[in-house]
Amino acid sequence: QKPGYVGHYAAISKERKIVIIGVKGTSTLEDLLTDCCGLAVTHNLKSPFTLENTEKDVSSNESSDTYKSAMIRCHEGVLISSKRLAEDLQPFIEELILPTSYKILIVGHSLGAAAASLLAVLLKSRIPSLAADVNGTKLRVLAFACPPILDYKNARACSSFITTIVNNSDIITRSSLANLSISLEVLKETNQKLEDRGMSTTNAKSTTALIRKIAEGTKGDLLFQPTEFKDMVDRARDKVDIADPDHLYVPGQVIIMFNRRDNTSTDSNNNTDSTKCEGNTESSSSITSIPKKVSSLFKQRTKQNVIKSQSKNTFFADEFALSNDGTAKVLRSIEMNERMLSDHMSPAYRESIRSLLSQPIN
Repeated sequence: QKPGYVGHYAAISKERKIVIIGVKGTSTLEDLLTDCCGLAVTHNLKSPFTLENTEKDVSSNESSDTYKSAMIRCHEGVLISSKRLAEDLQPFIEELILPTSYKILIVGHSLGAAAASLLAVLLKSRIPSLAADVNGTKLRVLAFACPPILDYKNARACSSFITTIVNNSDIITRSSLANLSISLEVLKETNQKLEDRGMSTTNAKSTTALIRKIAEGTKGDLLFQPTEFKDMVDRARDKVDIADPDHLYVPGQVIIMFNRRDNTSTDSNNNTDSTKCEGNTESSSSITSIPKKVSSLFKQRTKQNVIKSQSKNTFFADEFALSNDGTAKVLRSIEMNERMLSDHMSPAYRESIRSLLSQPIN
């Protein structure tokens, strides 16, 4: 295997009349090199990837301006891989699958999710019958742990046929130039706060004060109160242009799963748990693009298990999910915690999904 190539397979179910195309995620050095080619590049499609490409706010179920374009900005390495996938699979789909009226489901994790998503965009731009499928009945994508790969408008515009699933603090789904810019803005304010408190590294005295502060660990006073830190992150987000052509986002409708893996109390004074979702007012009623059982379960769990804290837009739950898109607040910053890498792994995704699906639906 070489950089710019991804492994894949196709499985056919005659009973269900569906073809599943699975795309392999990162597992080799060559795959890692493909991941690292993350420059946002312009690609001109043969035609718009949908005939009625409507930019939709999935958090409110309301459509805004009609958006239709044959040009996308996307992740360079993933684009190269997806173009090769499309060359391999397009004859198979056009000559064998579509004439039989079989449905197509493309799935993948991590790099596989990214390649699956761009593959679907390319196929819809090349095959008129798929472009005309505005409701995503012929072709759908389930992208697990997909990294940011599409520009703002196109990432939102493909919500009718791509569903991205994000698990907790997964850092790969938040690894973007935009979030790096936000993190740098946060570091600038943090540095200023340290200077104001005489803990910079400009001289021996302030350096010693900084070392002593670090040595306090979790027993010392907080440099920022939780509300201060939240406000600082919000200010950093506001400084970064969400529509910058170099800023990429995870594609489609995004289902963000949260769970609690410890026994930490969920009272309103416990505001440090990484599973909390601050500032999100997305309604669970907007979950429409996932299987009915999962959709019903997500709605039920969100309604029944959410524990309100003193802040109106902050809540905790044992297990719940939110539906939004790649520009959701919770995805527009990097969550630095001990789970951010493990949450990306396939076992963590299986655990979260299994936990959601194991609950009875009333």
